Amino acid sequence: MIQPQYIIDQDGNPTAVVLSIKDWETLQPEIAKKQREDLEEQLREAFKEVDDARAGKIELQTLESYIDELKSKANQKIQERV
Repeated sequence: MIQPQYIIDQDGNPTAVVLSIKDWETLQPEIAKKQREDLEEQLREAFKEVDDARAGKIELQTLESYIDELKSKANQKIQERV
């Protein structure tokens, strides 16, 4: 059973986790498997998007329009906070 210890700041908020090497070695394969599965899913989505673009099902977006979209969304969030 994994027994983490927590490091807390002056206010009592946890800021870090300390694990034994044995616990880390137990967790590492699970973490690596999850990362690999996430990457595989992202690649599947990317390849599907390429296939859809080639088939004319979706319109490709230029880098410039993508950056403009991100700026617009960021500005909206800023306005919501004001």
